[in-house]
Amino acid sequence: AQAVGAKTMAEYMEFLPSMLTAQAARLSSQLGLTNRVQMNFNCVITNVPGPQFPLYFTGAKMVANYGTGPVMDGVALFHVIGSYNGNMSISATSCRDIMPDPEFYKQCIEESFEALKQAANASRASGNSKRKPRSRKTLPKAAPAPVEEQHSA
Repeated sequence: AQAVGAKTMAEYMEFLPSMLTAQAARLSSQLGLTNRVQMNFNCVITNVPGPQFPLYFTGAKMVANYGTGPVMDGVALFHVIGSYNGNMSISATSCRDIMPDPEFYKQCIEESFEALKQAANASRASGNSKRKPRSRKTLPKAAPAPVEEQHSA
């Protein structure tokens, strides 16, 4: 399977309202469809970009946006990484049998994110923040076209 870009995913979501998606997941679980199909994964990570400007509903400003993944048989951990108005959120829905201590998992995510920020800031401070162009691997040249034999009759 190939990864789908955030922009493409956002465009898809215009056609799949979240209520419909949630009902489809619920129906799939109720019918036991996930038990009939062998899943090749048990963890989902999805990126849901949100608007980078404040939204209002009946005059009230939305202060944050959090996502949640559907609870489905066979999927032990579902991450939703979202953004809204310059902020990012990471939400996780999990099976208690697989993750008995979600608070510890939250702590691990926060510590990893802080370490990543520190590494990025250190790189920026040392002047290594400019991206270096990827070295292009030279592809092997194509084999010459086959020569057709001509037979005289």
